[in-house]
Amino acid sequence: MSQPNISVADRLAERLKTSDLGSLLGEDDVLALAQEAIRKAFFEPAKRADNYGRALESEAPIVTMAREAFKPHLETMVQGAVAKMVDTPELRAALADAVAASLPAILLQGAVQFVEQGMMNASAVSIEGLKQRLTRDY
Repeated sequence: MSQPNISVADRLAERLKTSDLGSLLGEDDVLALAQEAIRKAFFEPAKRADNYGRALESEAPIVTMAREAFKPHLETMVQGAVAKMVDTPELRAALADAVAASLPAILLQGAVQFVEQGMMNASAVSIEGLKQRLTRDY
């Protein structure tokens, strides 16, 4: 059973020292190995290949863990702040500013996705058909 006051690096170093491999390594070497293992396990982005063999990279596990740990606290803080401003001129102004600031980016993203989808289907669609799609009312 591990002691709660000992760090992961120290526990790993102790285990390596007690194994056959540990007798070949000095204390500094074992500590360097433990630090490298921790860095790779928590701080490097995860790399994998998709179905087509392309390299994909996701965020480092420490980022995911931090987001999951902080999210409930941040949501509570935001809900508390909003609850204090319910239906006030300040809240209405803040919401209007937020919508005005984000709406162009949202619309642009949608337009880009629409055009990209059209480009992906370009081999099956004529230029005239693409023009009709772009000008169609939704």
